[in-house]
Amino acid sequence: MVRAGTIFSIYLLLCALGCKPTGETMNLYNIIDKACKGKADICTLNLGQLVTDVEWDRVAFVRMQAWAKDPGAAIGVDDLNIDEFEDLIVFAKDRQAVYVLKRDYDPEVPYDHTVFLDFGVDKLHWQVFAKDEAIFKAMRIADGELHNIDLVPIRKQ
Repeated sequence: MVRAGTIFSIYLLLCALGCKPTGETMNLYNIIDKACKGKADICTLNLGQLVTDVEWDRVAFVRMQAWAKDPGAAIGVDDLNIDEFEDLIVFAKDRQAVYVLKRDYDPEVPYDHTVFLDFGVDKLHWQVFAKDEAIFKAMRIADGELHNIDLVPIRKQ
């Protein structure tokens, strides 16, 4: 038990020095699914109240192939690495990405337990939401054994 505590303490120290997890610890699908339990397949949620594991002031949803447009500069994050065939959900504070969830595109593997942002008719490659404006309608989408969540932004008027 002492060994596990030591390893966890080292992990926390490294993260304090700037590590950026890539989705292994935080499971956004499970966080949203738990918040919507007992409700219909559509529920309203506020990510600012749900995602508390990291300190953040905005979240950005970045589509694949945005790398050609420099999304890091657009969402105000230095050193954002994005591959051609991956989507990102970036939780940021100041000019740093404090948590990055990556979803690689593989035509052979269907998405399961994945969170998507409904970009609507916008041709944008990314959308950014301040923490107090990260309010969405979450829709559970099931296709056989595959379960995903589609987020539709609710913009303040």
